[in-house]
Amino acid sequence: MNFLRILIFVVLVVVSSCQQIPDDPNVVVEKFLNEVNEHLAVLYNNQIEYNWREEVTDPKQLPENIEDPIFETMDYIKGVASIVSKLKRAKVTNANLKRQLDQIPEPGYDALDDSEKMDLHEIIGNMSEIYKNVGLCSFRDRNNCTLRLIPEVQEIIDDTMNVEELKYYWLEWRDKTGSKSKYAFSKFVELYKKTAALNGFLKPSDFWLRDIEGESGEVIATLDKVMLILRPLFLQFHAFVRSALRLKYGPDLIRFNEPYPQHLAEKFIGSSYRDMNGDWTIDLPYPLVGLVNITAGLIAKDITTPYGLIETAARFYTSIGMPSIPQTFWIQSARPKFDVDERLMTCWSKTWKYYSSDKINLSFCPMADEERYTNMFEAVSDYYYFKSYRNQPTLFQEEPLPNFGEAIGKAMTLSATSPRFLEKIGMGGPVYSSYEGRINRLYLLGLRNVFLIPIFYVLDKYRVDVLDGRIENLDNCEFWKLTEKFTGAKPPVQRSHDQFDAPSKLLIEVDDNYSSPTMSIILQFQIFKRLCEKTGQYRRGDDAYPLDLCDLSGHKEIGPLVLNAMSLGSSKSWKEVLFTLTGDNQLDVSGFLEFFKPLYGWLQSINQLNKEEIGWVELNQCV
Repeated sequence: MNFLRILIFVVLVVVSSCQQIPDDPNVVVEKFLNEVNEHLAVLYNNQIEYNWREEVTDPKQLPENIEDPIFETMDYIKGVASIVSKLKRAKVTNANLKRQLDQIPEPGYDALDDSEKMDLHEIIGNMSEIYKNVGLCSFRDRNNCTLRLIPEVQEIIDDTMNVEELKYYWLEWRDKTGSKSKYAFSKFVELYKKTAALNGFLKPSDFWLRDIEGESGEVIATLDKVMLILRPLFLQFHAFVRSALRLKYGPDLIRFNEPYPQHLAEKFIGSSYRDMNGDWTIDLPYPLVGLVNITAGLIAKDITTPYGLIETAARFYTSIGMPSIPQTFWIQSARPKFDVDERLMTCWSKTWKYYSSDKINLSFCPMADEERYTNMFEAVSDYYYFKSYRNQPTLFQEEPLPNFGEAIGKAMTLSATSPRFLEKIGMGGPVYSSYEGRINRLYLLGLRNVFLIPIFYVLDKYRVDVLDGRIENLDNCEFWKLTEKFTGAKPPVQRSHDQFDAPSKLLIEVDDNYSSPTMSIILQFQIFKRLCEKTGQYRRGDDAYPLDLCDLSGHKEIGPLVLNAMSLGSSKSWKEVLFTLTGDNQLDVSGFLEFFKPLYGWLQSINQLNKEEIGWVELNQCV
């Protein structure tokens, strides 16, 4: 069906609606939605095919001067926006139809006039360019100002023990980016507020969090509660990290009862990830026990290609009752990513869905190591997700909440990296299921998760408060108040109201929110806890079946439960889908806390033994 036919249909419906709504508006809405679903599937698939070709094809072999299909999609959504608005006011009684209407994307930035839209896209593009490619001057050679944050500066930070060098790069990054981006970000906020109003949102924050169903105040209140419940665990962990930093850098730099300097804490927490050379730099609680070396285990089992990783993940999923993935999929639909920077290790496998179609593609990395192992379990989870909801209308072929699919995939990786599962497949030993081995693993995962949640929370709380006018003029000191209060970190030098440090932590994409990723982290453990309870692999209060050792493999009752929830797509709210999967319809932090319970007990004991101070006096080092 061509675009002209759609437009004619829309015009007819508009004319009809201006005269009289039929006795049964459900009939008009259903016909309209059938047309929309059909046309959006074509537009979305064109976009996916365009992006897929760029992912797996040598740029020299790509056709020249092909326009990005995203613009046609945006034009279509903008074209139907007025009729969508009219039909939402009609007395539609069919809940399914009403939800489909609500799932039609808003015009977004296209609601702005052409000049404003051009300004906004230029602002976003320029800010992204600043963070990706700004040249930083070398600490050792101030005339060399060609260093990028990643990889050059990151490699220096990983290797250096020089405190002044660490502080220098912390300041150099913020000074080079903040001053350049403050005016642009201010302009972005102004245009974003206007965009929200033009799209029919009462508050800019409602537009910012529009993909999380519910008013923004409700979303923030939920995250406030999460932060409150996690606070005791975070305070114990913070005290331990501060003590470790004090041993390393001395009490003059790491003062008692104060927040720790952010630049030193970032380096310490970053040690929970492998450095650029693939080595661990982390000091574990029990170094003689260590961690399972999944990369070495893969090599020992001769799993040295992406196809080996795919087969390993596929066997796990079929063992829990998922249908087998046809061999033809790997041959016909899986392709290596073309542009891979092995130095940066930024290559990840990705599953590509097509709408209203059985077609699914997979792009993968030509590497087989620990990071790619866990990533492949998430990619295969996405394969099942996309297959499960393929019979839904196009408008429902989505997650009910951004990163909901990621939460399911990461719940599966918790099992795939469980010491018991790794021992079962010959990639670990019983020592890693011991108390010491468990604490080492939980310590590593805790650094990655317990400290990430407050950072994400601050990023979105600051921007929501800016958008709604509770923070004026992008006040830098308000950002540091939030940072100090919730993350226990302070700047290495005094900052001022006029500086602009917030975007330095916005992970480059200026218009992405961090509330849904925060919720996804909690959901990951919530889902994992429920699945482990159902299989009997986790039994509350039973030391023989703790949550962190849960291995779901071989439990075929899991697959149908997960597939049923996946099959709903976005036809139900995320709370309803969650209830189908877990029996809960609210975000529940108990899974997160139960998973890290052994670590929490260990932290309490070690902090009490060493008489560590818990918490900090807020200094507000910004004037």
